[in-house]
Amino acid sequence: MPKAKKLRPKIKLLFLVSFLSCTLLSCKTNNIHSTTPELTFSHLPDIRINVANIVVFNEYKMPFKQPNVEHIAPISPGASVERWVSDILIPVGDKLEAQVVIKSGSIIESELKTQKGLKGIFAIEQSKRYTATINVQLEVFDGSRRLATINAKAERSHTLREDATPNLKTNLLFNLVENLMATFDRELRRQVDLHLQNYIQ
Repeated sequence: MPKAKKLRPKIKLLFLVSFLSCTLLSCKTNNIHSTTPELTFSHLPDIRINVANIVVFNEYKMPFKQPNVEHIAPISPGASVERWVSDILIPVGDKLEAQVVIKSGSIIESELKTQKGLKGIFAIEQSKRYTATINVQLEVFDGSRRLATINAKAERSHTLREDATPNLKTNLLFNLVENLMATFDRELRRQVDLHLQNYIQ
């Protein structure tokens, strides 16, 4: 059956990050010259949820300092979840509300041990590891009464060689978040199959 055209006038994104922080982040990331594509999820199967409204709360606040580097990624884990909700979750009911709460969405940079001395001079090694994590809660409410809750967590890591260019690092961070979201998508669908079948069409 062909996929129906998605119209989501009732999906609202409520951002808990201040406008100023978002503006500063945009200034930092828009100047990166890279060929990374846009991260979207419309090629994946829909999840048609029997609610009238879907609300996204991003509770994760970026530290904007080391070892966290999600603010320099082409797209952060939290923003990726917001796009995933927009592309995948379709409200098809006439009552109830679904709330998607992003509890955390970080990318941590850590130094790897490299060789010293002559061996280190002639060897090109992996010098940094980037670990991305996401923790998302999906709840169904009838007014103030919670009817169901699921939680999906995902973690992925990539390493970067010590001679990497800035563009290579940018592409690595994009691929890291892309792989993180693939893991997240599988885990959330598994949770839906286990615990939300009464609310899925």
